[in-house]
Amino acid sequence: MSDAPAAPPKVAIIVVSYNALSYARKMLKSLRTTRGVDYELVVVDNNSGRKTKLFWTAMRFLGRVNRLALLDRNTFFAEGCNIGVAMAPRDASHILLLNTDTEVRDPDWLRRMLAVHERGATGLRYVTSGPWPRSDGFCLLVDRDAWGDGLDEQFQWWWSVTALEARLLRDGLQVSAVRDYEDVLVHHWGKSGKAFKKARSGDASKETVAGWFDGHHVRVIDQLPAVTD
Repeated sequence: MSDAPAAPPKVAIIVVSYNALSYARKMLKSLRTTRGVDYELVVVDNNSGRKTKLFWTAMRFLGRVNRLALLDRNTFFAEGCNIGVAMAPRDASHILLLNTDTEVRDPDWLRRMLAVHERGATGLRYVTSGPWPRSDGFCLLVDRDAWGDGLDEQFQWWWSVTALEARLLRDGLQVSAVRDYEDVLVHHWGKSGKAFKKARSGDASKETVAGWFDGHHVRVIDQLPAVTD
């Protein structure tokens, strides 16, 4: 008797919001064009201004956001993502961290990411500056069962995703970075203001970060393949 076919993936998209209302609108409008993948949208708002909170509340009421947390403080990136993952549906096979200042260009973007994904993590943008080559974290797909304890909250902003990638590689999983990605998704960069400057970066010297990776390197993908029905 042959094995039953694997269930299709279900993705919990985790968005941590802090103001940037006009970009949040663009992100949500473009995200709704996504096709071919079952997903739920989880939004964690880090105590944004009134207009942004009202926007997310309205989107939750209209069903355009599946799960919403309106926090009374700014948890920054790492803790906000961890809260979002804890809220994700139990049947989600994958987690996708997505910044509010991103905009989907190709409705098949998520199918294309899943097509190249190997168990571990796949992110858009290959970062070669700094202490170790790595994938960026503004759009990062991670297997739910590999998430573990999630992002290290002592690194509220700077290095939490990097530490996660290094841990996955040390565990024998794959971490991939897509070099050319702007045909599928645009990152507008830094539209949530300067509050991040108050975030703790922890001890992340060049030697510390290189030590996390213990000689392991991410897999570089030049660009995502097209998908066909």
